[in-house]
Amino acid sequence: MSLAPGETKRVTIELDDKAFRYFNVKTNCFEIEGGTYDVMVAASAEDIRLTVQVAVRGTDAPLPYEGKEFDCYRRAELENVPDSAFAALLCRPIPPHNWDEKAPLEMNDALMQLYYAKNPLARLVGRKLQGMQAKSIAAGKPDLNILFIYNMPFRGIAKMMNGMVSMEMAQSILKMANGHFLRGLGRLIKGFVTRPGLKKMEDK
Repeated sequence: MSLAPGETKRVTIELDDKAFRYFNVKTNCFEIEGGTYDVMVAASAEDIRLTVQVAVRGTDAPLPYEGKEFDCYRRAELENVPDSAFAALLCRPIPPHNWDEKAPLEMNDALMQLYYAKNPLARLVGRKLQGMQAKSIAAGKPDLNILFIYNMPFRGIAKMMNGMVSMEMAQSILKMANGHFLRGLGRLIKGFVTRPGLKKMEDK
């Protein structure tokens, strides 16, 4: 909706149950924390134009962080969050700071990590992606498509290809990157001819 200069209109924004929900790591599902919420309309974070309070009924789920110390978060002191606080908030150990370059790549690893893949062709692809990204940044015009691909996990290959690449095929590509080229290639070909997306294309 657009407004002409000086024009005013009344706008209604409906807030459904999803507007107040959060993922509760203790119940392993989305919950709603009951209470009174301030809903703000603003031109920016420093220019609040309208504030209204909304009473929300919760799902009475157990709070996942009850009894844990998160003073740095409560005081918004986010410049120096200790690892212990972050791990408690995450409800699992934080991952290591550096990648284990001796370990095989997994489906949640990013394509940028191809630089230490076991397969030399995969390492070449990784260097090519890195070079393309560095070149676009150096030119002052970062290519968001390259940046997206560079940071995409292997499982994203299947998620983003609209059925052209199945998850089985993405796993085969990963197997090839991890040094099992012939075995991965065989599975890739098999996955290509049996992928669900192929049947949909044939039906059309």
